[in-house]
Amino acid sequence: MGIFMAPSKTDFLRRLQKSGLLELDDALAAAVVALSAEQADAAGLAKELVQRKQLTRFQAAAIYQNKTRHLMLGNYVLLNRIGEGGMGQVFRARHQRMGRIVALKLIPAEKMRSETARQRFQRESRAAAKLDHPNIVRAFDAGIEQDISFLVMEFVEGQDLETLLRHQGRLSPEQAVNYITQAAQGLKYAHAQGVIHRDIKPANMLVTQDGALKILDMGLARFEKTDGDSHLTQAGEIMGTIDYIAPEQIDNRVDSRVDMYSLGCTLFRLVTGSVPYQEESVMKKLLAHRDAAAPLISQYRDDVPRQLVKICERMMAKRPDERFQTMEQLIVALETIRSDESEVVELGETLPADDLQSFLHNMTVEIAVDSKQTSNNIAVESLRDSHTASSQTLNRVRQAKAENWWYYLLGVVCVVLLVLMVLGVLMFVNGTSPKPGAEEKAEAGLGTPDK
Repeated sequence: MGIFMAPSKTDFLRRLQKSGLLELDDALAAAVVALSAEQADAAGLAKELVQRKQLTRFQAAAIYQNKTRHLMLGNYVLLNRIGEGGMGQVFRARHQRMGRIVALKLIPAEKMRSETARQRFQRESRAAAKLDHPNIVRAFDAGIEQDISFLVMEFVEGQDLETLLRHQGRLSPEQAVNYITQAAQGLKYAHAQGVIHRDIKPANMLVTQDGALKILDMGLARFEKTDGDSHLTQAGEIMGTIDYIAPEQIDNRVDSRVDMYSLGCTLFRLVTGSVPYQEESVMKKLLAHRDAAAPLISQYRDDVPRQLVKICERMMAKRPDERFQTMEQLIVALETIRSDESEVVELGETLPADDLQSFLHNMTVEIAVDSKQTSNNIAVESLRDSHTASSQTLNRVRQAKAENWWYYLLGVVCVVLLVLMVLGVLMFVNGTSPKPGAEEKAEAGLGTPDK
């Protein structure tokens, strides 16, 4: 690795001009003019522009490191990198003219050289374009610029469930049921459109600050019963994530029920904090998914409703025909579980920024270079519809509980009335047919009344 040379202030200004950002933002241009005379070096100028929110930290680092080529991509200005997808990186971006904030999934040219990769990207774009549901991340556009293929998605501040589990630990049964129900609603819609996700897992479920869940990353999605699609999976290649993969998916025998199995593994993970099978090697995990009995949630904790344990067990059945056959069946089963009140996870605050000087030198700003950065914000713009869908589901649960309470009360009233009727009959019989000497015994027992 070569030695990094800090740029001079003149170099920084030249790179900023080259990036094209000045032409798009008059406020940025004015700030540069005002600050360039005040700041002695490039680092100071970059720091001040970031503090005034004229540049993002990512943009400042890209200019500082002379990596400005992809700060603008087509109609979009890249603001910061927010994570990795199945085939590329995901960036928060802004439309140049409309000002709309979106998420851009970028796939570099080196990953698109094969015909299989190009067809997979086209498949992902088609699948995403078909889906418009509150519990699924929407796609707006797709294209190719500067040898980079990109997919434009809606954006939201949120946290994926994998990150949430890492920070918080396992969830309460109520939280897990809430999130799995929302995911099932989204998958129900996708399956109705003939789209199978094939990679359901906590990392592909984004939770907003309001508790709405969105399924993201259709990178492995496929159309159900589409001829000519099987060649996109090479011999020996397995599509999916090992800890959540359905047994039949190992042999590339895929229908909508693979999503049911993966969602069951996800439910298990949310409630227990552990993946179902913890074997050390990939092969042993695959064999466990295929052959080993599914572990029970009750083996990990004893405060989970027995019905939820059975639901998870059925979702993770080895044979597809032994699982819930549709997401609607699963939703109905989940809604029968009593829940006193919705529990919404409070998401953690963003950690404080590192020192900007170190950031400018060390931040990775290459586009399409492998990164281990975890996604904290992926795609969603409108939250109200998602939250409404969740509220409607919870209201149905509460309504079912209220109806059950009335049935219970009615039963108690009926029992009381029956007892009173029996007592009345007995009293009537005793009153009309007294036994000999009964009155004398009663009077003797009562004693002499007070005068």
